[in-house]
Amino acid sequence: MKNIMILDRDDTDVLILTQDQLLSDAVSEKYLIVFDLDNTLAALGKPIEPKTLQCLQELSAAGHHLAIASGKPVYYMVGLCRQANLPKIWLIGENGAQTAFGVDLPPEYCLNAKVKAKSIQALDDLKRKIIAKFGDNIWFQPNEVAMTTFFTDVQTRVELEQFLEEIRDELIQAEITIFPHSDCFDFSPSGINKGKAVTDLIQWLEVNPLRTISVGDTWNDQSLFEACHHAIAIDFPEAIKSNGTIIHVSNIEQALIQIQKIL
Repeated sequence: MKNIMILDRDDTDVLILTQDQLLSDAVSEKYLIVFDLDNTLAALGKPIEPKTLQCLQELSAAGHHLAIASGKPVYYMVGLCRQANLPKIWLIGENGAQTAFGVDLPPEYCLNAKVKAKSIQALDDLKRKIIAKFGDNIWFQPNEVAMTTFFTDVQTRVELEQFLEEIRDELIQAEITIFPHSDCFDFSPSGINKGKAVTDLIQWLEVNPLRTISVGDTWNDQSLFEACHHAIAIDFPEAIKSNGTIIHVSNIEQALIQIQKIL
């Protein structure tokens, strides 16, 4: 059987494909399927359930491009996917600031977003202000680009919300977007989001945009829904999609059933 050498997009690595593999790719075009992590693939702070994991492994084995898009850093998801036996997966971290492939460190491929210098400075300044005001009542996720602030109790959350409201104009001027969650706040440079990262990944993989599926559960997944042709919202009745319909389900099991129907 004849092997064919193909340079990757930056001409640094070589991929060996057999003629049978090339024929298979030509006959059966694959999907890009992107999942949010917390309260989508798994409950907050919990592992992926065995049935869900089995479905992910089967989708990967079938040759589909799988991705997880989360506010968590890439290295956090690397550990999760390594243990879950999902080695061939795209990981989009910090709400789109980082994109990497696989579970090795360093990653096989990195498609990180470009961030304005003023946004980086603004996040550094905001972090110092929050530390000065809230001290040990907050904890910062060890991100590389975006900032995620956890709070220790409900009162701290209320006070943090009030503080952010007071400096709203300052954050708008600095082009910082806030994503509130039940246990934390994500702060991202404007223009960096899950949808932008997925759009870039679609172009890099040269996937047919009509063969894209996203699954999410909250506001920082809105851009994800817009980036993919098929969108599935889990227990998120406010979710909308300007360029098509959105499928509403109650849990990940129902979402996986809808994915199988689409495939």
